[in-house]
Amino acid sequence: MQNESALDYLKIEEDAVRLNAQIEQADGILAQLESILLGFQENLNFIKDDMTSLQKRSLNMNISLKNRKEISDRISEFVEGSVLEPELIAEICNKEIDEHYVLSINRLRAKIEYLSSHQQEFAGAALTRELEPELQRLNRKACQRSPLYLECATSWWRRSSC
Repeated sequence: MQNESALDYLKIEEDAVRLNAQIEQADGILAQLESILLGFQENLNFIKDDMTSLQKRSLNMNISLKNRKEISDRISEFVEGSVLEPELIAEICNKEIDEHYVLSINRLRAKIEYLSSHQQEFAGAALTRELEPELQRLNRKACQRSPLYLECATSWWRRSSC
Protein backbone atom coordinates (compact mmCIF):
# COMPACT_ATOMS: atom_id res chain seq x y z
CA MET A 1 0.00 0.00 0.00
CA GLN A 2 2.83 2.31 0.62
CA ASN A 3 4.13 1.60 -2.86
CA GLU A 4 0.74 2.36 -4.30
CA SER A 5 0.57 5.54 -2.29
CA ALA A 6 4.02 6.51 -3.46
CA LEU A 7 3.02 5.81 -7.10
CA ASP A 8 -0.16 7.82 -6.69
CA TYR A 9 1.85 10.60 -5.12
CA LEU A 10 4.34 10.60 -8.02
CA LYS A 11 1.52 10.67 -10.55
CA ILE A 12 -0.14 13.49 -8.67
CA GLU A 13 3.18 15.28 -8.28
CA GLU A 14 3.81 15.11 -12.04
CA ASP A 15 0.30 16.40 -12.67
CA ALA A 16 0.82 19.06 -10.01
CA VAL A 17 4.15 20.11 -11.57
CA ARG A 18 2.49 20.26 -15.02
CA LEU A 19 -0.48 22.13 -13.58
CA ASN A 20 1.87 24.51 -11.76
CA ALA A 21 3.77 25.12 -15.03
CA GLN A 22 0.48 25.77 -16.83
CA ILE A 23 -0.59 28.16 -14.06
CA GLU A 24 2.73 30.00 -14.29
CA GLN A 25 2.37 30.15 -18.10
CA ALA A 26 -1.20 31.46 -17.71
CA ASP A 27 0.05 34.03 -15.17
CA GLY A 28 2.67 35.17 -17.69
CA ILE A 29 0.07 35.43 -20.43
CA LEU A 30 -2.29 37.31 -18.11
CA ALA A 31 0.56 39.64 -17.06
CA GLN A 32 1.27 40.36 -20.77
CA LEU A 33 -2.44 40.85 -21.41
CA GLU A 34 -2.65 43.21 -18.42
CA SER A 35 0.34 45.17 -19.77
CA ILE A 36 -1.27 45.37 -23.21
CA LEU A 37 -4.59 46.50 -21.72
CA LEU A 38 -2.87 49.12 -19.54
CA GLY A 39 -1.06 50.40 -22.64
CA PHE A 40 -4.38 50.43 -24.53
CA GLN A 41 -6.01 52.31 -21.66
CA GLU A 42 -3.15 54.82 -21.70
CA ASN A 43 -3.55 55.25 -25.46
CA LEU A 44 -7.30 55.76 -25.00
CA ASN A 45 -6.55 58.46 -22.41
CA PHE A 46 -4.23 60.19 -24.91
CA ILE A 47 -6.93 59.95 -27.57
CA LYS A 48 -9.50 61.34 -25.13
CA ASP A 49 -7.17 64.25 -24.28
CA ASP A 50 -6.57 64.88 -27.99
CA MET A 51 -10.31 64.84 -28.68
CA THR A 52 -10.94 67.24 -25.80
CA SER A 53 -8.22 69.53 -27.11
CA LEU A 54 -9.66 69.34 -30.64
CA GLN A 55 -13.14 70.11 -29.34
CA LYS A 56 -11.84 73.18 -27.51
CA ARG A 57 -9.92 74.32 -30.60
CA SER A 58 -13.01 73.70 -32.76
CA LEU A 59 -15.16 75.73 -30.36
CA ASN A 60 -12.61 78.56 -30.37
CA MET A 61 -12.40 78.45 -34.17
CA ASN A 62 -16.21 78.56 -34.43
CA ILE A 63 -16.33 81.56 -32.11
CA SER A 64 -13.56 83.22 -34.09
CA LEU A 65 -15.34 82.48 -37.37
CA LYS A 66 -18.62 83.83 -35.99
CA ASN A 67 -16.85 86.99 -34.81
CA ARG A 68 -15.15 87.45 -38.17
CA LYS A 69 -18.43 86.94 -40.02
CA GLU A 70 -20.13 89.46 -37.76
CA ILE A 71 -17.35 91.97 -38.32
CA SER A 72 -17.42 91.30 -42.06
CA ASP A 73 -21.19 91.84 -42.13
CA ARG A 74 -20.85 95.07 -40.18
CA ILE A 75 -18.06 96.32 -42.44
CA SER A 76 -20.13 95.42 -45.52
CA GLU A 77 -23.11 97.25 -44.06
CA PHE A 78 -20.93 100.25 -43.27
CA VAL A 79 -19.40 100.31 -46.74
CA GLU A 80 -22.80 99.91 -48.40
CA GLY A 81 -24.36 102.55 -46.15
CA SER A 82 -21.66 105.18 -46.31
CA VAL A 83 -19.20 104.95 -49.18
CA LEU A 84 -19.87 107.33 -52.03
CA GLU A 85 -19.48 105.60 -55.36
CA PRO A 86 -18.04 107.73 -58.15
CA GLU A 87 -21.13 106.94 -60.24
CA LEU A 88 -23.41 108.39 -57.57
CA ILE A 89 -21.34 111.57 -57.37
CA ALA A 90 -21.37 111.92 -61.18
CA GLU A 91 -25.13 111.30 -61.36
CA ILE A 92 -25.89 113.97 -58.76
CA CYS A 93 -23.40 116.55 -60.06
CA ASN A 94 -23.54 116.15 -63.82
CA LYS A 95 -26.27 113.87 -65.16
CA GLU A 96 -29.60 114.90 -66.54
CA ILE A 97 -32.28 115.67 -63.98
CA ASP A 98 -34.91 112.96 -64.37
CA GLU A 99 -36.43 110.03 -62.46
CA HIS A 100 -33.02 108.35 -62.26
CA TYR A 101 -31.71 111.53 -60.65
CA VAL A 102 -34.40 111.21 -57.97
CA LEU A 103 -33.21 107.65 -57.27
CA SER A 104 -29.66 108.96 -56.87
CA ILE A 105 -30.89 111.64 -54.47
CA ASN A 106 -32.67 108.92 -52.46
CA ARG A 107 -29.44 106.88 -52.32
CA LEU A 108 -27.58 109.95 -51.07
CA ARG A 109 -30.28 110.62 -48.49
CA ALA A 110 -30.06 107.00 -47.30
CA LYS A 111 -26.28 107.29 -46.88
CA ILE A 112 -26.62 110.53 -44.91
CA GLU A 113 -29.32 108.98 -42.70
CA TYR A 114 -27.23 105.84 -42.19
CA LEU A 115 -24.21 107.82 -40.99
CA SER A 116 -26.41 110.04 -38.81
CA SER A 117 -28.12 107.07 -37.19
CA HIS A 118 -24.77 105.37 -36.52
CA GLN A 119 -22.92 108.52 -35.47
CA GLN A 120 -22.15 107.20 -31.98
CA GLU A 121 -20.90 103.92 -33.37
CA PHE A 122 -18.52 105.48 -35.89
CA ALA A 123 -17.51 108.55 -33.89
CA GLY A 124 -13.87 109.33 -34.53
CA ALA A 125 -13.48 106.92 -37.44
CA ALA A 126 -11.19 108.38 -40.09
CA LEU A 127 -13.52 107.35 -42.89
CA THR A 128 -16.51 109.16 -41.41
CA ARG A 129 -14.39 112.31 -40.90
CA GLU A 130 -13.43 112.13 -44.57
CA LEU A 131 -16.96 111.35 -45.77
CA GLU A 132 -18.78 114.04 -43.85
CA PRO A 133 -17.51 117.05 -45.86
CA GLU A 134 -17.99 115.16 -49.13
CA LEU A 135 -21.56 114.21 -48.17
CA GLN A 136 -22.31 117.81 -47.22
CA ARG A 137 -20.84 119.10 -50.51
CA LEU A 138 -22.82 116.56 -52.52
CA ASN A 139 -25.98 117.35 -50.55
CA ARG A 140 -25.54 121.06 -51.27
CA LYS A 141 -25.04 120.31 -54.97
CA ALA A 142 -28.20 118.19 -55.01
CA CYS A 143 -30.12 120.99 -53.28
CA GLN A 144 -28.86 123.48 -55.85
CA ARG A 145 -29.96 121.27 -58.74
CA SER A 146 -33.32 120.20 -57.25
CA PRO A 147 -35.21 123.42 -58.13
CA LEU A 148 -34.31 122.76 -61.76
CA TYR A 149 -35.92 119.33 -61.50
CA LEU A 150 -39.03 120.74 -59.86
CA GLU A 151 -39.30 123.40 -62.55
CA CYS A 152 -39.02 120.78 -65.33
CA ALA A 153 -41.49 118.45 -63.65
CA THR A 154 -44.01 121.25 -63.09
CA SER A 155 -43.81 122.43 -66.68
CA TRP A 156 -44.25 118.84 -67.92
CA TRP A 157 -47.29 118.41 -65.66
CA ARG A 158 -48.84 121.66 -66.93
CA ARG A 159 -48.32 120.61 -70.57
CA SER A 160 -49.82 117.19 -70.07
CA SER A 161 -52.92 118.47 -68.24
CA CYS A 162 -53.84 120.91 -71.05
